Amino acid sequence: MRIYLLLIVSALVFTGCNGETGSASDSLSTYQNQSINWVPCPADYFLKKDFRLKDFDKNNTSCTEVVVPISYEDLTLGNKVVAMMGLGNIEKPFVFYNPGGPGASGIEAIQTIDFPTVLDEDYFVVGFDPRGVGKSSPIRCDDDADLESYFKYDLYIESKAEADEAEAGYLEFIRTCAEANPFWWSVNTANTVKDIEIMREVLTNQPLNFIGSSYGTTLAMEYVRAFPDQVGKIMLDSPVLIGLDNDEDSLQQGKGFNDAFERLFNECAVDTKCPGESVMGVAELFKEKLVEADAGMVLGYWGVQQSPLDTNSTIGSANLILDGLFQMSYYELDDIYSDFRRGFRDLVEKNDSWIFEYFGLVYHGYDPETKERSNMDEILYIVNCMDIDSRDFDTEAEIKEFDRKYAKAAPIVDFLYTAPNKYSWTSERQGCEWSWLAFEDDSIPNPPAKALGPVNNSDKQLLIIASTGDNATPYAGAAKVARSLKSPLVTFEGTGHAVAFNGNACLTRTIVDFFSSPEPALTAVTCAGK
Repeated sequence: MRIYLLLIVSALVFTGCNGETGSASDSLSTYQNQSINWVPCPADYFLKKDFRLKDFDKNNTSCTEVVVPISYEDLTLGNKVVAMMGLGNIEKPFVFYNPGGPGASGIEAIQTIDFPTVLDEDYFVVGFDPRGVGKSSPIRCDDDADLESYFKYDLYIESKAEADEAEAGYLEFIRTCAEANPFWWSVNTANTVKDIEIMREVLTNQPLNFIGSSYGTTLAMEYVRAFPDQVGKIMLDSPVLIGLDNDEDSLQQGKGFNDAFERLFNECAVDTKCPGESVMGVAELFKEKLVEADAGMVLGYWGVQQSPLDTNSTIGSANLILDGLFQMSYYELDDIYSDFRRGFRDLVEKNDSWIFEYFGLVYHGYDPETKERSNMDEILYIVNCMDIDSRDFDTEAEIKEFDRKYAKAAPIVDFLYTAPNKYSWTSERQGCEWSWLAFEDDSIPNPPAKALGPVNNSDKQLLIIASTGDNATPYAGAAKVARSLKSPLVTFEGTGHAVAFNGNACLTRTIVDFFSSPEPALTAVTCAGK
């Protein structure tokens, strides 16, 4: 488990969305008083038609960029841009949207979401790519090396030689990426929150209306902490329980994924058309195929090497197969189960991993049809490793104790990740290499030892929505967030992650009431699932 976690011009005036960043400024007021124009969106901002919402209207959009400093502590370092797309009437109140990640594109996300009518008609919905993401001065590592890594290294590390090879490849990848992106370290939550405040001042100069999903809720909570006097209507969809250390976070997320796997596997176990007769029976069959994939004996969908078993196929990737299962766990059970069953039958009966590999590629920001890749993986790891010191210095005894706790909290996940020969290994540089690089360079600010928990010193209640069957941000954590933020919790009795815009009538009504009322009176609400 720990090995997997390891591997894994100075004027600020613009006339369009393709402006270059300006040179450094010596005053923050230059950023706060910049002028911007909303213009037609560039063609490459739009998703392919098949990926957009059916009634999404490109003519109903406009785009712009806001310039922000690379570092708020040292304005002489230069600038970045934050790109955004707006939907609707620009004369309406603004509401900003971030879909999470960290690393997900708000520009892309608002093209896929069926927002309630109140948002479509009464607000100008702005999706933005946070600094470093997508269209916003993106950080990008080597695409070819990224793809190859899923096939070059086994999922199951079973010897020191394999471990050394995997670690060497990982370190080379990260260090090469850091050299190619010298200001990588500036991409963190604290800077993004300050960017949002610049955006608010430049674009609206009104209290911030904001919708965040998953990690987007972290941005929302940290904004409330930093700028309590500027809080407008803020909605948190599947809140992240910030303030945990690395081990606590791993245990919490492990349990969430384990529960989601158990629901999928149980559905399969009681389905006569799905292989396996019990939850663990399904897990064992799945692991058998992961082991075979590491041995090059499973057919792939989109690999880098031809399979000796079939000249029309590639060698499958155990890494992508398991990551495909993780991607499936984000969806509501009723919506994903048919794909899981079909994929699992193909895997067991035909030795064909294409469905899981497809979802695994999506999990890592790939368009499986075009081989194009977003940079969400880079941002995910950099942000997480700069928000909190993610180096580890655990002894062998401490590692074994953590592994014991993890196996208890997430037995299915632990079973699927554990090497068949139960080989264990510890790196001399435990944890995240991005954190190590920051501490080794005196010119780079060190990530904090611990993140602070959520607080709400504004006079506003926040709309907080959570699913009882959430895989990535478990419900218990959402309940704690709601109490800390002094706001009632809206409970969705169902499965899935970031469920606010899933079409549930109760959730939709609650969201409409919140955004349509000048002074919404929030109460705890329970919404039944589909």
